[in-house]
Amino acid sequence: MNRIIRPETASDAPAIMPLVALVALVAEEDGVLVGHVALSPMPLLAGSHGWYGMGPLAVIPSRQGQGIGSRLVEAALAKLRELGARGCMLVGEPRDSGRFGFRPMPSLVLPGVPTEVFQALSFQEAVPQARVSSHAACDVQY
Repeated sequence: MNRIIRPETASDAPAIMPLVALVALVAEEDGVLVGHVALSPMPLLAGSHGWYGMGPLAVIPSRQGQGIGSRLVEAALAKLRELGARGCMLVGEPRDSGRFGFRPMPSLVLPGVPTEVFQALSFQEAVPQARVSSHAACDVQY
């Protein structure tokens, strides 16, 4: 198997979209895209469905620190609730995502990712105990 990591090209877009996002939102200002967030199904190996992973989240550098990323996260969470999702997970810094309600949940494990940066937000009371499965294209190595 010949596996390489390379910069994305425009011709990769048709193959990337089904891998990355079931739901994607963009922030647009005056016809220019300034931000993007993707949401993808993240099945739990215990058989629980309805959980999603959030990421990547991106805002162009000149517009960072102006609330665009926060609005994208809030809109993404609202969209998941509208879809009837059970919860959302992400890999990120607790100080950044904690303000949206994300918390490390030791009952959910993404192999290879430290518990303190793998966080979840449950839209229901019960959080299952399970390993999380992701598409190989989304694998994170620490």
